[in-house]
Amino acid sequence: MDKKINAMKSILVLESKNLIIDEKETVNYRVCGEYLDNIIEMVHREKENYAILNYAIKILDKMNLTKNARSYRSKLIVHLALIFPYIVPLLEDYIFKYEDEIFIKIVSNKIYNTYEKKGVFSTPF
Repeated sequence: MDKKINAMKSILVLESKNLIIDEKETVNYRVCGEYLDNIIEMVHREKENYAILNYAIKILDKMNLTKNARSYRSKLIVHLALIFPYIVPLLEDYIFKYEDEIFIKIVSNKIYNTYEKKGVFSTPF
């Protein structure tokens, strides 16, 4: 799996408007935001290929993010999980491990309520 992530990382770095992120450097809020914005653009450009987002989430987990960058990443990924249910299973491994119990409870309730309103009775939980 790590080989796939590393291969995808090379593609993402090349495609994301020359935004090069080194795993050893600290990634701040601005760079994290640009990276995620570029990833979302790529998803739409590649005919809604959400596997790109899946890999980007895993790649960001390996990065040394500042507190503000981590907060932004968590909030944006949660927002995307409210739109795309297949992202929900990634939250536990790539978002919740950095967050406190209150955040996790709020997000879990939001996700459950969102999918219940949409009539998706087999929510990802």
